Amino acid sequence: MKYAPSALIGRLSRSAGSTTASHNRFGSYLRNRVIPTNPLTAKQTAVRVQLAAVSSAWKTLSQANRDGWTALGTQITKTDSLGSSYTLNGLQAFVSCNRNRLTAGVSILSVAPAIPTITAFATATFTSAAGALTFTFTATPLGATDQLFISLTPGVSAGINFMPRGRYKLATVTALNVASPIALLAAYTALYGVPVAGQKVFLSALRHNQASGFVGPPTILTVIAT
Repeated sequence: MKYAPSALIGRLSRSAGSTTASHNRFGSYLRNRVIPTNPLTAKQTAVRVQLAAVSSAWKTLSQANRDGWTALGTQITKTDSLGSSYTLNGLQAFVSCNRNRLTAGVSILSVAPAIPTITAFATATFTSAAGALTFTFTATPLGATDQLFISLTPGVSAGINFMPRGRYKLATVTALNVASPIALLAAYTALYGVPVAGQKVFLSALRHNQASGFVGPPTILTVIAT
């Protein structure tokens, strides 16, 4: 059920009782709340293991180190589902950086890093030719402390132009200073099987500064499999 935000009732978000409020590009709406299942997938389990490891590490930090992460959190600005900006607390900053480092297979940082400058790609393309899937970017190589987290979706109808974050699966974590191009067919096939010609595949590439644990904004690309 759609509704119009007003001076009395602003834009709502999240759930209350059996009702969930949300919005999309067509406007605000209310729907019945759905309780998600808990399938205990490998991805879900891996995330929980990471969160447990980072939360345990936070408890062992000195107060000086916690203060450092708290100061870092005040410099990190995020945007919530209603478009409002907020900063992180110390634990949130610690988890954000160190989950990325664990994904990269490196140890947890105890001391808060400086916020790095993560350069956007000058160009980035995702192509399919003779069944192959290839991500190409400039400038190349990335740099001594940078690597890529590349996630892919299953093939979908060519008419679909948006995929929610939950449909992407991490396909590969590259080496530091990786050079373009990056072949992705084997990684895609391991996740979803052989690409189906005519279906659209979405790619998300995150540039990860391994020394700090920060990532840049995602680069989202699509290709029609051939």
